[in-house]
Amino acid sequence: MKISRIAGFVLLMLFWGLMGFSQSVPKNYFGNIPGMLEEQTDSLSAVIQQVLKKYPPSINKASSERRLALYAIDGILHDTRLDSTNALRSFIKDRYELALTALRKPAPKKGIQIIKLYNHGFVIRTATVTIGFDLVLRNIRALAKIPEGVLVNAMQMKEIADHCDVLFVSHQHPDHADLRVARLFAAQQKAVYTPPGLWEGESPYIKVLRDTTLLRTKLKLKNGRMLAVNVYPGHQGEILNNLYAVTMPEGYTIMHTGDQHAKRDLPWLRKVHELQKIDVLLVNSFIDNFQQTVDESIRPRLVISSHQNELGHTIDHRGPYWLHFRLIKKFKKPTLMITWGEHYLYP
Repeated sequence: MKISRIAGFVLLMLFWGLMGFSQSVPKNYFGNIPGMLEEQTDSLSAVIQQVLKKYPPSINKASSERRLALYAIDGILHDTRLDSTNALRSFIKDRYELALTALRKPAPKKGIQIIKLYNHGFVIRTATVTIGFDLVLRNIRALAKIPEGVLVNAMQMKEIADHCDVLFVSHQHPDHADLRVARLFAAQQKAVYTPPGLWEGESPYIKVLRDTTLLRTKLKLKNGRMLAVNVYPGHQGEILNNLYAVTMPEGYTIMHTGDQHAKRDLPWLRKVHELQKIDVLLVNSFIDNFQQTVDESIRPRLVISSHQNELGHTIDHRGPYWLHFRLIKKFKKPTLMITWGEHYLYP
């Protein structure tokens, strides 16, 4: 598609979005920059959601329209003036409602449903179990003076916890670990697994899962189902970071890398493909030797590049979609770019 056609499409969609607000807003925002930014974000968000619905995630390819929508999300989330706005939180709420719409429907009879949430958060569902990785409400400084002070709606997170059977937490950083979310699971007598030093003594349902070498274990869930779990003892610098490889009762294996980033772990990372077969890899893009680690060391059947647009970071470290597309361009393994609230059925 020629760039002129793409631009025309986007302008048309923007016009339709703006028309929806024309009856309730002033003719201009002279002297009201915050109000203008709120309205602009609402208008753009509405168009983004329409485009993403029309052009859903697909393996190894993303249409020009879908890329434009994801790049528009980058534009919103890299404008720090919007970090504390109702428009931003409304956008996130809409995306989480989309995820909940999927969770409210019957679980897939075959395969695994992958649901993407904020930052490196995921919900993975099969016919028999539903597991969560790194689910957070997320506080950032810009929200300190706002009631609740969180990006993710607490009631929506409660419902997500209701649907899940277990939560895996990779490491202690607040964009991955949230005690409020862990308590939602523990209150329902659902297990939360973490590395050492995180909420120990808080609840008998919050449990440490790690060894100095590869830990192989089986976990029995509250619903009686069993998970086979390999915990790789990774690090982010000096911080303990668990890499979980979880095999579902149906036989599919999902690996979540957390914020793995430590060159001293590369020797054992290189052997992952010898130890087990990974169906889907949920990987942070700053893992050491990104392409080599994915294509040669882990060798998953599908790669999902994650950890985009973490709003607690400065904009140079938030991780835009346009950059992630560049990073995965040369991968040998099939790749999928997915954003908050979207889901994908594998295989």
